[in-house]
Amino acid sequence: IFGAHPTSSRCMHRAPAVPAMSSPTPAASHFDVSPELRNVHARQAEIHQLRAREAEFTEQIDRAHRAREEVRAALEETEAELETAVLAPVAGGVDPTAAFPDEILWMILVRVLAGGTCGRVCRRWHAVCAGATAKKQAWQWRWARPLRDIMELHELGSCCMAVGLNGKLYVGYDEGVVGVWCTVTNTHLQTLRGHTDSVSALVVGKNGSVHSASDDRTVRIWSGEDGAHLHTLEGHTRDVACLAVGSDGTVYSGSTDNTVRVWTHGRGGPRLTRVLQGHANPVTSLALGKNGKVYSGSLDKTIRVWSTVDGTHLGTLEGHTDAVLAVAVGADGTVYSGSNDGTLRTWSGLDGAPIRTLPMISDVMTIVIGAGNTVIIGDASNRMSAWNGGAASVRTIYTFTSWVEAVAIGQDGRLFVGCRDFRIVYEL
Repeated sequence: IFGAHPTSSRCMHRAPAVPAMSSPTPAASHFDVSPELRNVHARQAEIHQLRAREAEFTEQIDRAHRAREEVRAALEETEAELETAVLAPVAGGVDPTAAFPDEILWMILVRVLAGGTCGRVCRRWHAVCAGATAKKQAWQWRWARPLRDIMELHELGSCCMAVGLNGKLYVGYDEGVVGVWCTVTNTHLQTLRGHTDSVSALVVGKNGSVHSASDDRTVRIWSGEDGAHLHTLEGHTRDVACLAVGSDGTVYSGSTDNTVRVWTHGRGGPRLTRVLQGHANPVTSLALGKNGKVYSGSLDKTIRVWSTVDGTHLGTLEGHTDAVLAVAVGADGTVYSGSNDGTLRTWSGLDGAPIRTLPMISDVMTIVIGAGNTVIIGDASNRMSAWNGGAASVRTIYTFTSWVEAVAIGQDGRLFVGCRDFRIVYEL
């Protein structure tokens, strides 16, 4: 036995053959993740992230809504406080605010008419009155008097007006004349004659000189002292529609010839120095802004911004969907524009970025800036409205029976309004 061959089948069983192990591959095919599957996983992860962001934004929106409701509640509370103050009874029938400056009462008027946050105004009112219940009678005596017609403008249609020095009101007529009125005695002083067509715009310069634009394609300059004719500016090829006058006496005139012309003073009077071109349609309105800018509104639906230094085109404010009819600039440089599209828009005076758009009942015909940067608006629905910039909407001051054609604000804060069919100037 022990001498048997080691491999003899009689002394040991042959072990079953074991297949040779192949060397492992880097990734077996049945463990591969296909590109399609990887794309599915990536999209699922992205959806998860987006849903998380959506939930975050939803929470932010909810917080904003809650904050807005808190602001609205505070606004209602302060408005109710002002209402209570204004309607408080008056003891003894004496107005204790009779000697107060008009600026304080004008502040109350602006807040009541234009809306907005009134808490500070109301607290100031209480402080001034030293807690006395004098608000209602003060309001009635100073502001709630009925609208009154102060000047019958003969039978001429008034197109424009401007308040001058020494209590004078200048009114431009369709017949090509400028009427001069005294706002103290409400009497007619004189008539400035020279234009051969409708007077379309009036501006009073810093020195009191009167500038009138006309459909006769000219601009005339008159003495604010005695009404003497000083200069006639000629150059436009069509009607002159609007004017602006700088503190240095530079005259800007906009025309239906689609241009703005710049006239600077020199020997012998103003001379044409620049023609600003770029509008595709007639120029309807002009306003001087801050930091050497002049704004021109046009029927081409745009407002162009020009440099007063060299006439360079600085930019174009776009957003209105119809003709721009009125442009004004506030004390802080904010630009206000009114249009046939029935909106009042505000723009940054720094970079021209749009700020707000307020819907109006009708086309905005004219804009002037009153005390406290209050915006006074006349529209084609016969309304005179006011907006203080902080309110959600404008508030109607008065509704006439014809559309408002001309508005001017005096140095004493009085508002003069001219309506087409009445041929009357109203004091509001």
